[in-house]
Amino acid sequence: MKTRAWQWFLMAFGLFNFIPLVVLALTYYPPVLNWLLSFSDGMQSVLFLRLACLGSVLLWVGLFLFRYRIDALIQHFLADMDRINREHPVGEMHFKTTVLNRWLMIFVLLFGCVVFIISLFDVYTYKKLINEDHFVEYASAVSWFFAALALTVSLNMEKRMKHFKRWMYLALIAFFIVCGGEEISWGQRLLGITPAEAVQKINKQHEINLHNIGSISIYANLFFLVTLVFFVGIPWVLNRFPQLNNYLRYYNAPVFNPFVTKIYGIGLIFWILIGIRFGTLGFWPLSLWGYYTQMDDEIFEFMSAYSFFSFAVLDLAYRLQERRALQARATTSPVT
Repeated sequence: MKTRAWQWFLMAFGLFNFIPLVVLALTYYPPVLNWLLSFSDGMQSVLFLRLACLGSVLLWVGLFLFRYRIDALIQHFLADMDRINREHPVGEMHFKTTVLNRWLMIFVLLFGCVVFIISLFDVYTYKKLINEDHFVEYASAVSWFFAALALTVSLNMEKRMKHFKRWMYLALIAFFIVCGGEEISWGQRLLGITPAEAVQKINKQHEINLHNIGSISIYANLFFLVTLVFFVGIPWVLNRFPQLNNYLRYYNAPVFNPFVTKIYGIGLIFWILIGIRFGTLGFWPLSLWGYYTQMDDEIFEFMSAYSFFSFAVLDLAYRLQERRALQARATTSPVT
């Protein structure tokens, strides 16, 4: 294999998989199995844990078996990126601090402060806010759907490299719609739909959604990692490797405004503060002060949804700014 980073990743992932192998073995050890079965979800979570461990190991096996083919794809990608950077240098992207940026920041600060103050002095009202089919949940769903709408408008604004652009945007739009639908259980209570008995048996909250099947904590922590990669990891990589940023711009990928990371960071701060307030942080399995163990998860879900909404809106704003600049250049160009 020619790609050194790919070799190191395979070795690191292989070593990491000793952990799920050990966990998988322990789930068959009677004392550990009995301890796991003592929790309310019982055997369902044990099966889910076994599947997750087995899935991790099988993923590594698959990557190892196809390591040379994947290495060839990586080499092709690197060669294409080098060619694009030589032939089509786009240059540094300039993001202006706009009124939109300020209003996006003002809203997240205002929301965070108000909710945190309510959590300190009026727990009853706070619980009402985060309950199913109440303000915070609907605010999350609205953020997801408007994020999808903003990206849909951006998708139809510019046709350059439309094949690549279409798939990149459609993947994000689908993700936003699924997250919004999951947030409100696909309109189950709004439309008065009663879930089938089979669904109620496997869903912890008896809802029409996927994220409450099996272990809620696994889905929640996975979602947290996705947001961390998207709002912290991707901006760091794009800043560290401007060639990759230029490559993505050539193929008309969604524009990542670094300002979104600040909004996500503010959301994380309020999530941590509320988590400390109730003696639990995020999706922790216990509460130190005797409250419901997920008193802060709806806040994190909203802050994440709002961060994705901000990402989509700022992408649209950049494309509008880009189009105005092109129109201005076209009108000032001398006629020949």
